[in-house]
Amino acid sequence: MIYINGIGIISPQNSFQKKDFPEDIVEPEGSRLNCVEPDYKQFIPLMKLRRMPRLMKMALTASQHSLVEAGIEKSDAIIVGTALGGIEFLEKFLLSVIEKDERALSPTPFIQSTHNTVASQIALLQKNHGYNMTYTHRSFSFEWALKDAIMLLDEKSITNAMVGGIDVNTENHFKMYSYIDAWKKTEDDFFNPKTNGTIAGEGASFFILSDEFNSSTYAELVFAETFIEQEKDLIYKKIEGYLADHSSSLQDLDLIILGNSGCKEKDAIFHGLTGLFPENISLAFYKHICGEYFTSSSFALWLAALIIKNQNVPDYLMQPGAEKPSKAEKILIYNQTGKDQNSFILVKKP
Repeated sequence: MIYINGIGIISPQNSFQKKDFPEDIVEPEGSRLNCVEPDYKQFIPLMKLRRMPRLMKMALTASQHSLVEAGIEKSDAIIVGTALGGIEFLEKFLLSVIEKDERALSPTPFIQSTHNTVASQIALLQKNHGYNMTYTHRSFSFEWALKDAIMLLDEKSITNAMVGGIDVNTENHFKMYSYIDAWKKTEDDFFNPKTNGTIAGEGASFFILSDEFNSSTYAELVFAETFIEQEKDLIYKKIEGYLADHSSSLQDLDLIILGNSGCKEKDAIFHGLTGLFPENISLAFYKHICGEYFTSSSFALWLAALIIKNQNVPDYLMQPGAEKPSKAEKILIYNQTGKDQNSFILVKKP
């Protein structure tokens, strides 16, 4: 069995160092949700902080807090999922190529733009020489980081692992995706969208996974799976198959957390699929409070873990008028991006 024993998260909501859900949610500014960031001076030495990009500040701070919650100094493994990696430094390097006409370029931004910079900087801060891996599979990045950690723990190669999902939304990234109409242009009803586009988001979520249950345990992580499919009937069969492989079924679930993005076109698959679910299952949603980003399922995992630990589902996660579950002991997270990239994460009460 694999347990979530510590969490550190910086998100567009007031989530950092919180043991319960925020009472009030932060609303998007236009079509964008930016992270509510802590005072980094409390967590990172000033000399290092001065030139550090937001991505690294968020990663180092959130990862350190996950260790504090789990009551350990360093983890046996550091595994990070990120689709965009050090995009801030990449943009800086590419702009300097243009501005300096490809001459006298500083290599530092290019070196620090690589995706594995996050995991390596965390390792340096921990003085950790253990297993270190980065997954960069777009919207599957975080799930594959989880799968790697699960395999290592099942093999008894390690006793605990730090697993993170992180992506930031820079000005240039936001602008480029605006050209393909990725973001909302007008206000819309998230639960019943009339227009295409979504809200841009970002976040850094880190989890300490362990093979030992203790007083800080949030939930048990059962599995993480990914696959490519568009047909709702085939997706439904995949869900049933994955659950059956782990001695479970849809009828056993108390809650499904769905990755609807508020986009009329892309959410059509969710609306079609939910009609196949048993009526006793409650449905919750999360992207209206964190926005859409490649590793947003890590934010959903934080929600699920906190729901199980506190046995409380906030009203703002539910569709207006929907009934909340009487208990929340087994939760499935289902996310889909790009019309065919499906992922599932199952967590339950230990």
